[in-house]
Amino acid sequence: MGTSIIPIDLSTAVVGSTGDINIPTVTSEEGYHLLLFNESGCGLKLRFYESGDTDNIPAGGWRKYPLIPGEDTITWTVIYTLPNAPVSLLIGTIYKPGEKVPDVGTLGNSPISIGGTVNTSSVQTLSNETSVLGTKIIDIGTLTIGDLLDIFNDHFLWKVQQAGVAHQVLAGNTSGVPLQIGQAGDISEVLGNMKVDGTLESVGAATLDSTLDVTGIITANNDINFGANNLHIVGKDSGGTARQILYLDSGNTTILRMGGSQKISFQDNTGAEQAKVDTSGVVIGTGNIITLEDGSHFKRLHAFSGTGDGTFNTNAGATPDMLAFDPCTVSGSSQTIGGTLASSSVIKTGGGLAWNGTATVHG
Repeated sequence: MGTSIIPIDLSTAVVGSTGDINIPTVTSEEGYHLLLFNESGCGLKLRFYESGDTDNIPAGGWRKYPLIPGEDTITWTVIYTLPNAPVSLLIGTIYKPGEKVPDVGTLGNSPISIGGTVNTSSVQTLSNETSVLGTKIIDIGTLTIGDLLDIFNDHFLWKVQQAGVAHQVLAGNTSGVPLQIGQAGDISEVLGNMKVDGTLESVGAATLDSTLDVTGIITANNDINFGANNLHIVGKDSGGTARQILYLDSGNTTILRMGGSQKISFQDNTGAEQAKVDTSGVVIGTGNIITLEDGSHFKRLHAFSGTGDGTFNTNAGATPDMLAFDPCTVSGSSQTIGGTLASSSVIKTGGGLAWNGTATVHG
């Protein structure tokens, strides 16, 4: 027949309420059985004092528990409540060895629709508040994987099932990184556009399959390595035309190419031009010198010419450090020649014939 336990009224229970189910001490070595009927809107966590076992029984849940010898107290704690339950009682029956224990049914749930309707606010919000931290609110799974979507009141974990394997897609954490997307070894794909208001850090390698458009500054703390062969660095001129600036050609020659102005300017850190390359060749800026590998250098190199003796402008713009001559430009003739080191040099010849000269200013 069984023996009923004293019913427990849960009509005033709230989340966190606790109490004990006192049952006759189990003296039989075979133990007793307890049929427990949670005819209330309270979801309960049960702890069996003697064995230390725990279980959760939902609102309206029916359960059958075997009790070990010495078990006489079961502690219950309310973990959630449903509004408008038509009854609010926790009742049960003890069955001794030899007494037939009825089945709780396939579903193991109360047939009286515990919980009634779920009230929502004017904005249709499903609310679960004031629960202790770590309380599970939603638990969704499949037949083979029980926990695919777990939403607690302070964190969550969302997985999908692919070929029988769970893959994490989103995790909201109570410590460390608040939000994690995907899992190690998987690919997370953004189908539309993505905007990052803060900084973007890639711990591993980053691969771009299309154009990278940067309006700010690119800062590199290591080498910039072009993965494919013979790629170009391209810049747009003031008219918007794309110009190849620098590249390594198929013959492994480094090519530095002029832009639309047909000029490459070499400047110091103040922006003052020191030299340039244009369609006329290499041009050294005014006042600068050319230094050779052995340390020697020159600043100006000018040609001048004349016939016979006289005072001639060397075109050097300063007193030359050296004059060099082709003493005679008349075919089949020769003569001696000499000149003074001055911007206007006094030239003396031995035959009064035509000649060429070069004035060099060392700097």
